[in-house]
Amino acid sequence: MKQVTKGIVLSKISYSESSLILAIYTLDFGIQSFLFQGGKKKASSIYPLALVECTFYKRPESDLAKVTEASLYISNHQITIHHEKMVLAYFIAAVLKACFKHGCNDVSAYNFLEKKICEMNDTADITNFPISFLLELSDVLGIAPQLNDSNNLFFYLEDGEFSNVVKINANAEEGNHVNYLQLLLNNDSSMITANHEIRKKSLETLVKYFQIHVSGFRIDQELEVIRSTLYD
Repeated sequence: MKQVTKGIVLSKISYSESSLILAIYTLDFGIQSFLFQGGKKKASSIYPLALVECTFYKRPESDLAKVTEASLYISNHQITIHHEKMVLAYFIAAVLKACFKHGCNDVSAYNFLEKKICEMNDTADITNFPISFLLELSDVLGIAPQLNDSNNLFFYLEDGEFSNVVKINANAEEGNHVNYLQLLLNNDSSMITANHEIRKKSLETLVKYFQIHVSGFRIDQELEVIRSTLYD
């Protein structure tokens, strides 16, 4: 049966001389795998975080749907022409694949992601974007760190809280990047001057946090690329 849905492209894999296998986070069906026959000829609309409207067919007994048409419903041209934004797009796409399970749809999560992708397209300075994105995504996933005060010394990763209480043998982070994360949570990042080292440590800390709280979360390669691109 013919169906139409909006979606966010997460990855594409070459399948044949002309076809692609796509992973798309769809509005209606969550993450789905698609065979896009002839997709390589239409590759201009297939890139990480592309916002596409897909026409497809899927048999009930098959895990792989067949796309017949995929076109942009919002054009985020700035992502495709800026190297740093494209690197960030690959990073975020990997994060989404690691966080969202196959077939699980969440309309509010989709709307959040669509909004953030458009914001990323329009933002000139993206050095802080991956950090703020992970913080906001943690709230969407229901794993946001708890912040009872705004000037705590420690971020306890397993407990998911910022605190001044000393806990022996706990998995904790401390330093300027912990203060910076708290300011971001309070939407008050203007109160601190963050250099690349602070931002890099903030991002690394949040990835560690996601690894603890999201089962199977692994983005080692993408993290290395984003670090070398934005923070070296």
